[in-house]
Amino acid sequence: MQHTFEVLEGKLTDEEIKYLDDIVIKFSGPDPKPGFEGTGLVTEESYQNSDQLIEWDPDGVLKKVIDIVEDYFLAKYEMLGELKFNRVFGVTMHEGAELPAHRDEDANNDGIFDGKKRSHVCSLILNNDFEGGDLVFPDLQQSVTAKAGDMVVFPGYYLSHGVAKITKGSRRVLLVFFYDVMS
Repeated sequence: MQHTFEVLEGKLTDEEIKYLDDIVIKFSGPDPKPGFEGTGLVTEESYQNSDQLIEWDPDGVLKKVIDIVEDYFLAKYEMLGELKFNRVFGVTMHEGAELPAHRDEDANNDGIFDGKKRSHVCSLILNNDFEGGDLVFPDLQQSVTAKAGDMVVFPGYYLSHGVAKITKGSRRVLLVFFYDVMS
């Protein structure tokens, strides 16, 4: 099992990154956390119905991102069972916003936190016109200053992670979540 993060570079063209950034800007709305905006773009249910994806993503850019992330997790991580797509959402963090370190703990289908459902995460950076906002991994005593197009992949259930304060501008990311569900 890989218990660290990796930065995948050069997987998308500049045009594809701009396209996804524009989508996050277009669909983002208020979030309960101060300094945040967000939008749910794809859920497990809508992913199963490809017509819903095609409607707003005719070129399949988001599908490409999901496939890259899924292939990475399957190649690099030892799974408990089946790897399942969960969701994609866009997040905008404005100047002054930060995200405290946390782990993505997920309850099983019965609502119990028993470690039989683990989250794997990809944070795709969509823009460069901000300062601060490093992705931090306190357990590893490391941080990542990623640039637009970088995909930071990691086991969200295992590695504590957060985002340092945005000191200038707004940081936009696309978050892709998969679950590893014990059979």
